[in-house]
Amino acid sequence: MKYITTILCLLILVQTGISHSHKGSSNRHRNTGTKLVSPTGNVGVNVTWTFEVGNITRIHMAIYKMQPAQWAAIGLNRNQSMAPSHVFVCRRLVNDTVDVNRYMNPGRHLHPVPAGIAQGGVFTVEKATFDSGVVICQFTLSNFTTMAMKNLNDPPILSQSTPYHPLVAIGPLNATNSMKEHGIDSHKALPQLVQLNRTEVITYHLESSKVHDKSKFLKVLDDKMAM
Repeated sequence: MKYITTILCLLILVQTGISHSHKGSSNRHRNTGTKLVSPTGNVGVNVTWTFEVGNITRIHMAIYKMQPAQWAAIGLNRNQSMAPSHVFVCRRLVNDTVDVNRYMNPGRHLHPVPAGIAQGGVFTVEKATFDSGVVICQFTLSNFTTMAMKNLNDPPILSQSTPYHPLVAIGPLNATNSMKEHGIDSHKALPQLVQLNRTEVITYHLESSKVHDKSKFLKVLDDKMAM
């Protein structure tokens, strides 16, 4: 009987130790934070533009690792905030069709709304394609005239001579191809200042580990700057 009692005590101690070990392991698992990357977290964006004869700004967007049903935008704001701003959105639809459109993001950071000549300059699409894994959107801004703001919540009228902070954002599209909110790790207001009346280069997440092919990016950039 003495031996049986001893064995039972040992079993209880072992079982208690396993239970404590399991709880500790569980707690460690819960306390170990793993930063998750959103579906748009690795998308890279390169935007270049040139100022050409006739006061034309030609803008070229190259977007890397962009998946179907996603959008990427370049915005312009006088300060480093997402609104109010002028926004140009390139979309890759589920069927790999690509388009690019002009919007404005009113004050109070509401959803972007369509914009046009009343917001400054004529927007003309030149190219919207998906080629060799890269989404390309190219457009011009021209025929700027002096205009007055009609709504205080709208961004100030777009100007080629005004310094702007570039804004970059990437997000998913819903079932009707409308923009859903950008990923928490997929937007940034850049500190640099750019103007539409001079050559500019804007990059976002283009380190070699995130771009499909760094040499392809450099070739696109070289080709653009040689135009």
